[in-house]
Amino acid sequence: MAPIFLFVYAGIMGLIGLEAYLTKHSLPSLAGGMAAALLAVGAAFLCKQSPKAGIGFGIFVVLAFAGRFIGTLTKGTGSFWPAGFIVLLSLVTLIGLVVAFAQSKRTL
Repeated sequence: MAPIFLFVYAGIMGLIGLEAYLTKHSLPSLAGGMAAALLAVGAAFLCKQSPKAGIGFGIFVVLAFAGRFIGTLTKGTGSFWPAGFIVLLSLVTLIGLVVAFAQSKRTL
């Protein structure tokens, strides 16, 4: 279950970075989106080797990007996109990863 959440997170974050580059010509947004995607994919693959380590790394990645965009969201730009969406996506992913972690502890 955790790899699915991480792959979806990676895909959406990569697409958000690409969208920002195509519409605003923002290389930092493209780099950030691709970095988030690569780290989330890395965490998903790590889940195959060590579920606890992969989920833990995934939680770290999601919290790092949520924290970065909470700051942008609280500056009061009045726009939900993209900061609010990324925070919401990160929160949903975080909940999914915590549930997956709890389930992995029960099965071990």
